Amino acid sequence: DSRLARVKFEVELGLEASLSALTKNMMPLCSDAATIRAFIESRQEFKHGYVSHALAADMRELLNDWHTLIVQLEHQRNVGALSLQSAWFYCQPAASALRLMANVASRAYHLKGASVLNL
Repeated sequence: DSRLARVKFEVELGLEASLSALTKNMMPLCSDAATIRAFIESRQEFKHGYVSHALAADMRELLNDWHTLIVQLEHQRNVGALSLQSAWFYCQPAASALRLMANVASRAYHLKGASVLNL
């Protein structure tokens, strides 16, 4: 199913090298969040099993924390107090958790029941 296909973001050519590098570091976060969101949306019904449904519910809570961070960063940007470097500084701690959740979501997508618990 292509619902969990990885979203790929690209940086526009001509961007200053240091800004391009920072932007490229942040792009996987966006891709991971999209993968997690797709998994959550696909598991809203119990037809995929209670375990998958519970996993998606917990992922939803964690992703809501990520969205809260993004809203706070957006506010900082709107008031002119956010640079790309500071955005990366605030997002970097969440990178490994988002990566792990996206990997679990991708692997659990075709599983049901106890096999999800064994990931």
